[in-house]
Amino acid sequence: MEIKTNFASVFLGSLLIIVPISQLPDLKAAEITDLKEIEIDIEVAEISTEELLVSNQVRNSFSTAMTRVLEITNYYRQQKGLRSLQFNPQLMSAAQAHSNDMAKHGFLSHKGSGGSSPRDRTRQHGYRGGYTAENVASGQESADAVVTAWMNSSGHRRNILNPRYREMGIGYNNRYWTQTFGG
Repeated sequence: MEIKTNFASVFLGSLLIIVPISQLPDLKAAEITDLKEIEIDIEVAEISTEELLVSNQVRNSFSTAMTRVLEITNYYRQQKGLRSLQFNPQLMSAAQAHSNDMAKHGFLSHKGSGGSSPRDRTRQHGYRGGYTAENVASGQESADAVVTAWMNSSGHRRNILNPRYREMGIGYNNRYWTQTFGG
């Protein structure tokens, strides 16, 4: 089935958003006028109830893993008398984008495939806090396993227990994990 619409799909980090063309940011008035006159073809796939349930289970499992990383991280911070971290949407987006990049290109590094640093990525995703840091890992199958691995590494542990950090983002793609901190 093909549908004609004046809406566009826009990726914000790894999040797909459907927006009216008239709401797209950073376009000159003439460009917006021209875009309103263009129809965009969108392919709509039929999805079975079973596929939808599997999709929801994957999304719920992902959400549970992200929450679990935060819970375990905060457990270790509380043991040292530090404040708990909160999720930050910009840090979440930066972390997910880096996990996606590492999974797509098959590497593990704090340097992105295009040469970006953790600070570059947090800025690119709109985070303006004064301090940032990043933990990365690959191969771990669970939130518990990845936080344990980070706590067993002095540099990663230092990031988790740094009192300057107040917020966190977490990204995961095919056993590539990114934990991004800000404060």
